Amino acid sequence: MDAYECFFDSILAADGHRRILLSDDINYRNMAFKMLGVKGIWTQTAMLFALEKKILSLKEYTDALVSLVDSNVGFISVSAVVLIQSAKDSKWRVDKNLEALFKT
Repeated sequence: MDAYECFFDSILAADGHRRILLSDDINYRNMAFKMLGVKGIWTQTAMLFALEKKILSLKEYTDALVSLVDSNVGFISVSAVVLIQSAKDSKWRVDKNLEALFKT
């Protein structure tokens, strides 16, 4: 299997199973939509959905968001609620997690 085949596997899998493509690469999501009509979302959108549906707690969401920041994901949106949760988790001290969120 060459590199190009691997590149399309996720798109074809999402299309074949009528699923949404999860990718933080907007160009990849756009290509999937233009090629096969496969809709896509990025990680934070999926996490926000899970938070709204109470699949993730606010703490779990905040921890996951910190992981995205630590992974250098390009675009992260941080709300005041997340900053407050992170501050509570650090006992109101500026720790590495809170500092990372402030830098986004």
